Amino acid sequence: VGADLLELLQPGGLVVNMSRGGILDETALLSAIETRGLRAGLDVFANEPSVGHGAFEDEISRCPEVYGTHHTGAKTSQASSAIEEAVIRAV
Repeated sequence: VGADLLELLQPGGLVVNMSRGGILDETALLSAIETRGLRAGLDVFANEPSVGHGAFEDEISRCPEVYGTHHTGAKTSQASSAIEEAVIRAV
């Protein structure tokens, strides 16, 4: 998702990414936030930390129009059930 697609959103629109960090061009998103008033909810990031502790220091994390979580989309009961079913099929 790059600048061309973000340009199609209504001013003040909301971008949500819970898939993969690299899917969304975060530089283009920051630009669209500044110029078009977009907001974002992100559960994944392009430059995620490789360890489970410590501060996440990235430009996107300092943007007040971005609400970020860290992979909480995978912590729903629906996601847990899907993982359990996939493991059972694999075994």
